Amino acid sequence: MQSREIVLWVIRLIIAVILFSLVWSKFQVQPDGLNDFTAIGIDPKGRILYGIVELIAVLLLLIPRTTGWGAILLIFTMTSIIFSYFSSHEGGTINGVTSIFYKSIIVWAGSVILFIKYRGQVLRMVNRLLNRI
Repeated sequence: MQSREIVLWVIRLIIAVILFSLVWSKFQVQPDGLNDFTAIGIDPKGRILYGIVELIAVLLLLIPRTTGWGAILLIFTMTSIIFSYFSSHEGGTINGVTSIFYKSIIVWAGSVILFIKYRGQVLRMVNRLLNRI
């Protein structure tokens, strides 16, 4: 394995660890978890939807043939969480929600790096689909 591939795997694993902890908190019915998501404007039912999408995205990210798709899904998901954070309380700290924000930034940045590297996967699939139409 080349050093570049090792770095990309480290990024994948960092994202996976962060997301598994976030997904776990989304599926738990603890008052603190519910308050965190309510504070940034996400409905309690929406947190489960976010959890499912993030779980699918991290699985796609860990499969080498679908890393680009997982990265783009995470970029969209994390972007919406980041914007929810800013729109809900103008960037101030509410009951420790800042940790969710920072984790979202880390996952977003890692996903952008992975998408740049694996964008060819997505473009090839889109080209195949467009050629069939």
